[in-house]
Amino acid sequence: MYDLMFIKEAPLDHVFNSEHDHWKEFGGTFNYLRMTIDNCMEAGHFKGHEPEALSYMIWATVHGLVSLNIRKRCEVVLPHRQENIVADGLEEFYKILDRL
Repeated sequence: MYDLMFIKEAPLDHVFNSEHDHWKEFGGTFNYLRMTIDNCMEAGHFKGHEPEALSYMIWATVHGLVSLNIRKRCEVVLPHRQENIVADGLEEFYKILDRL
């Protein structure tokens, strides 16, 4: 399902060419992330960062973690770390965000 939603091009071609607005809802998740970043910035977080670029970086990082795991690309890390590397990587990413 993840491949269908985020990797394969053909479904997106159909979505972009569809005349029905309900097919355009796929952008809702990114819009929600962008809104969350905007709210965080209004509260004083992420000073000096550009909200659209920061939203995209967060979206792309999480997408990358998931894609690597689904495609069995986590085998490059030490064998005893493979089971938890996605969760541990996400925790490291949170630490980076906390410093912004």
